[in-house]
Amino acid sequence: IDEEHQSMALTHCKRILKPGGFLFTVFLSPFPKVVNISEFMGKEILFSNKELYRHIQTSAVTHTHFQGFDVPQFRCWPTAAKEMLLKNSFDTIRIRNIEGKGTFIPDEAIMGFNTPSKKIFLIHHLRSSAEIETILGITHQFVTVSQVRK
Repeated sequence: IDEEHQSMALTHCKRILKPGGFLFTVFLSPFPKVVNISEFMGKEILFSNKELYRHIQTSAVTHTHFQGFDVPQFRCWPTAAKEMLLKNSFDTIRIRNIEGKGTFIPDEAIMGFNTPSKKIFLIHHLRSSAEIETILGITHQFVTVSQVRK
């Protein structure tokens, strides 16, 4: 949740990984917590409030209630994740949104991809959008692939 715990976790990862080993990490994004985008399919993202990014540029800790417990969740942008990893001797090779544009497709529309050919189309569409710069970090979560510095 904080820099001390992040550093401790990454130190354990370095200890376990071989030199040059790969680390896959999943981060929660801050953006979906403050913006509800319900429709997005093949369009460029255009926000009416251009100042929105300025208000959520920093990392944040949010809380969720899970099985009777209040659970803190660290949320950050891909650039902050990359900096954290670099500071702890990991070079980031790749960052991808896990959901791609899927975050912005309404549930009803997703249900329409119900044949094998439509499912293949959807998977291709989601994969092809996973590294688009304009949506990187605004889906619910993203994954980084990093390598222990040799």
